[in-house]
Amino acid sequence: MHFGTGCALSSKFPTPVTKFPFDVSRKDSVVNELFQISKPRYYIFSLQYNYSGREQQDHIRELIGGGGRYPDGRYGEPGVIIPIHIIISKIDLEKNTSIILVDQIIDTQGKYVHGFEKKDGDGFYEREIIITDLEPGVYRVEANTIKDLKELSGTTVFLKITWRSFN
Repeated sequence: MHFGTGCALSSKFPTPVTKFPFDVSRKDSVVNELFQISKPRYYIFSLQYNYSGREQQDHIRELIGGGGRYPDGRYGEPGVIIPIHIIISKIDLEKNTSIILVDQIIDTQGKYVHGFEKKDGDGFYEREIIITDLEPGVYRVEANTIKDLKELSGTTVFLKITWRSFN
């Protein structure tokens, strides 16, 4: 697989916080994107569900469930469980090679973030896929849905890469 020329790290690739459209309602929907890390830290790969207005908010909230968990880690309200196959690879542009760091199928469920946009009534929920530590460099994320979920048809979803300080 060819990753590009041996260019120096620059702003050629998106850096977190970044997001890519992802149709999680269809089996075999794929996000396959390069991104760049400039600081070593833990990065969160998540699904972001946007809504506009109270009616959409209630609908999205019903689909993704809640954030509460039982002592054993199970979600009290898991929502629609979305299995995601995620592969995260570190790319060596000089050698035109890659090393797979993560290759997992994860049943995503529940939510971990609720945020609001500048426009009144607009916001988003996020559902964690995986948290992993990454060093500076160029990476590829490949995320693939492995099941049709018609109940999510028409829902605006993004694969989001962000970071958070875990102090």
